[in-house]
Amino acid sequence: MDVLLNAQVSVPLTQIAALLILGTIIILWGKFRIALILMYLFLFFWGYLLTDSIDFVKAIDDMNLETAAVYYGFGILIAVFVVIGMLKSND
Repeated sequence: MDVLLNAQVSVPLTQIAALLILGTIIILWGKFRIALILMYLFLFFWGYLLTDSIDFVKAIDDMNLETAAVYYGFGILIAVFVVIGMLKSND
């Protein structure tokens, strides 16, 4: 828990502005699901690829075969659930 409380992440102001502008436009068009995906992608990028404290690429390279299979398996499963949820009717 200490790692989360003391983490310092610097996000470029241009990316924050891009997120706010794109998110606002998409929400005003009434495409709430697309806005959620956009927010998720920005947060994924900021959380895993932008931080210096977590060397994400090195962690993936150091995985053994079983760990990588489980990691990518859950990633694919989440992607499948997202696609099913997006295609499901709201009736």
